[in-house]
Amino acid sequence: MRLVSAVAVLAAGMLAACSGGKQEGVVKFYGSTPNTSVQKAKFVREYQTFCPSCGKELPYGSTKCPNRRTCEGVLLTWPTELVCGSCKGTGQCGACAWMDQMATGECYNCRGKGDLILQGQGKPCPNCGGKKVCPICEGSKKCDWCKGSGRVGADLVKKAMRKGSGGGEEDLLPTEKRPEEKKVEEKKPEEKKPEEKKEEK
Repeated sequence: MRLVSAVAVLAAGMLAACSGGKQEGVVKFYGSTPNTSVQKAKFVREYQTFCPSCGKELPYGSTKCPNRRTCEGVLLTWPTELVCGSCKGTGQCGACAWMDQMATGECYNCRGKGDLILQGQGKPCPNCGGKKVCPICEGSKKCDWCKGSGRVGADLVKKAMRKGSGGGEEDLLPTEKRPEEKKVEEKKPEEKKPEEKKEEK
């Protein structure tokens, strides 16, 4: 009896997954946490979202996957909150930790002075621009990606989506067009010119 119940539950789960069951879309974070002002200007942090069944890249919030072979009838849901990929959920500024400025949040390059003495002259620190604090968190010691909460919402995921992965629902489910059949034109027998007819006679 127990075996029959287990088989029934398994069959129901497979049926839900294959015909109308809801699956949560996959959201992946790509990129590295910047540690300096130069890296902040160059480093790219972004998200990509995929179908959990076939792995096809989809826009965040898509209700269906266009892959009709493996995902027909599968409805998608998406997480509204995720662990911050930049700080791994700690909420702390990665630059402050890596560059040994965690305790105070001051710029590691000038040690909080705002300038550097080069060849006897004081010049603004190239890392903090004279602000004396970490250029990533602005001295707050909090992760600049999640603002210290350790988690990010759907709005940030949509804003930081990889270019080219967007699109509307109409782009996901295109209507399949059958190739047009080419009409074969029947060749008509060539008509002989009047001069050719006379020569034959």
